[in-house]
Amino acid sequence: MKNIFATAAMCAAITLASCNSGGDANVTPETPDAQQPVSFTATVGNVDASPATRASGDTWATNDKIGVFMVGNGGTSVVDGVTNRELTTTAGDGAFATAEGSEIYYPTDGSKVDFIAYYPYDAAKSALDLPYSVTLGDQTNQAVFDLLWAKSDNSGAGYSKTSEGAVALNFKHVLSKLVMNVKAGDGVGESELDGHMTVTIKETHSGVRFNFGSGAFLQQLLPTDITAHFVGTSNGENNSTIYNYDAIVAPFNYTFSAVTVEFELTSGEKFVWAPGAIEFVSGKQHTYNVTLNRTGVSATGSITDWVAGTGGDVVAQ
Repeated sequence: MKNIFATAAMCAAITLASCNSGGDANVTPETPDAQQPVSFTATVGNVDASPATRASGDTWATNDKIGVFMVGNGGTSVVDGVTNRELTTTAGDGAFATAEGSEIYYPTDGSKVDFIAYYPYDAAKSALDLPYSVTLGDQTNQAVFDLLWAKSDNSGAGYSKTSEGAVALNFKHVLSKLVMNVKAGDGVGESELDGHMTVTIKETHSGVRFNFGSGAFLQQLLPTDITAHFVGTSNGENNSTIYNYDAIVAPFNYTFSAVTVEFELTSGEKFVWAPGAIEFVSGKQHTYNVTLNRTGVSATGSITDWVAGTGGDVVAQ
């Protein structure tokens, strides 16, 4: 009898297994807690820019890297350990992804999250609340100083595993940019400029400390001299030559006229422009058209969004 019942039980088990494995092919197992990956696209300033832009106004470069934190919606507490996750745009097109094995997933419980990101990536940035320092220096490679920051919260609604499409990170420039378009004026020959001038911004702050969580400055670093970057030449009125220089500078309101700009020719002769009270604004480009006269330096200027500050035309003497 035991053998009969054992045989019957075995047959029933086999039949049930057969039904479960070979049933309706249209039935899909439910996975309510399935992980949903997050994808990202990134622009700087102008969300309609094509291709996406960054740094000193250039397109994203191949293999540019950003750091990303995933935080609770409306807060700064890191979620699911997504701290300073490294993302790369391998094609330089503004589409960023993590390396295999480091993917970012939305919380499986459906909770809402925001994303905080920055450029350039620093592996040592181990926590969101640690200050990020930028110390300005030789500006041959400006991208290393061009701190970008973005917080994406889906207009306050946050993102979750039900969100569709890529998370758009619209970066802003944290620092400011000074552009000087220099030309020869009264008593100065173009050959004296010849693109080899040394242009020095004197007594401007050497850098900043920045809080990623709040998007605010914590501290300005001590004053220093910054040598501007020679960009190249362009054509001015009457086929004159314009010598273009720029520099990334720390945002600050110099109300006591501390800042001066020195233009030193290869002959050693120096012209000095004293702009008076001047404010370098975060995320702004300050463009000045500078004329070097042996009787004085003149300038006029304008302020625009960086990716599009004060500026204008000036005269140096």
